[in-house]
Amino acid sequence: MQPLSFDRSVLIYFGKPGRTRTVGSVFEAEHCLKSEKWPQKRRVAWQQAVDVLEAIKMDQATPAEARRSFEHAAQEAGILATKPERH
Repeated sequence: MQPLSFDRSVLIYFGKPGRTRTVGSVFEAEHCLKSEKWPQKRRVAWQQAVDVLEAIKMDQATPAEARRSFEHAAQEAGILATKPERH
């Protein structure tokens, strides 16, 4: 799959507590969704995001749709960050 970029990155708390990860492409979103670090409670929004990422491979969805569905899945999982951390 090509690394199709999002128009805006999505920030998530992923891995170590208090650390954010910037997800800026379809490829990165797919990697995160399928990672063992994704919260175990994979619900409806998670499955919808996976489905949209699969649709992108067949040119049946856009990066904007993938971004929205990924952001919704992260929100549902409780790992969506609203702004980057300050160091």
